[in-house]
Amino acid sequence: TDGLQQEDVEVLQSIANQVAVAVGNARSYDKVREAEKLTRNVIDSTDDWIFIKDQDHRYQLVNQGYANSLHIPIADFIGRNDLELGFPEELVKGNPEKGIRGFWADDRAVMDGGVAKQIPDDFVTIDGNIRIFDTVKVPLRDADNKVWGVLAFARDMTERRNLDELNRKRATEQEALNQITQ
Repeated sequence: TDGLQQEDVEVLQSIANQVAVAVGNARSYDKVREAEKLTRNVIDSTDDWIFIKDQDHRYQLVNQGYANSLHIPIADFIGRNDLELGFPEELVKGNPEKGIRGFWADDRAVMDGGVAKQIPDDFVTIDGNIRIFDTVKVPLRDADNKVWGVLAFARDMTERRNLDELNRKRATEQEALNQITQ
């Protein structure tokens, strides 16, 4: 599939670490501004979702692709959580009876465990439609190596999954036809 692979997770973790170190090592205001501008340009260059949440699940950063998908200005995300942005409560907090983990459970697992997590079937409701994302969440650490938040990369895989299902159905139909004509 075109989803995020283990190598992608490792690259994203490496990028997150490098960005954190670069920003942390910047000693002058100009260098910090330059690093922020570069980071913003990089994250806004994709339709994939990129965001950072703190320990309280409040957004600290989002990219333009995420903001565009939800039709919310970037500034309106900052300091708010998923519920305040209008995501359904069971997708945010989870619903074990329906097998829904919840965004916050995944965030908490990454922050408490201090290790990256891939969620290949991350269901999200956008404009009333269920979309399937391949999401990778990685812990963000401060200078003392304490996890203070989570950085997430999410790719919408809905169309790809639909095409895969269609191709499986066609292959099954073709196989049945081949059986009949033999």
